[in-house]
Amino acid sequence: MKSDSYVQIALGSASETTYHLLVARDLDLIALSTYDDLTGRITEVRRMLTGLLKRLDQNAVGSARARPRDAVVARGAAASSDS
Repeated sequence: MKSDSYVQIALGSASETTYHLLVARDLDLIALSTYDDLTGRITEVRRMLTGLLKRLDQNAVGSARARPRDAVVARGAAASSDS
């Protein structure tokens, strides 16, 4: 399982937690102030996870582009050391 899969699972869990908080608020199981505080924290975590996911995607694209060039450079270095 790739790292981005774990981040996707965490984002899904954050959404599920938001839903449970909404239900708890609607059933008057938690105070409105508690709901506001916790949903604000979840929003912050979701932003961080989204940023991490974007960073992982950028790194995956960057490393995929770098691999062929790195292989050519490595072959060139091996050829020059054989001489």
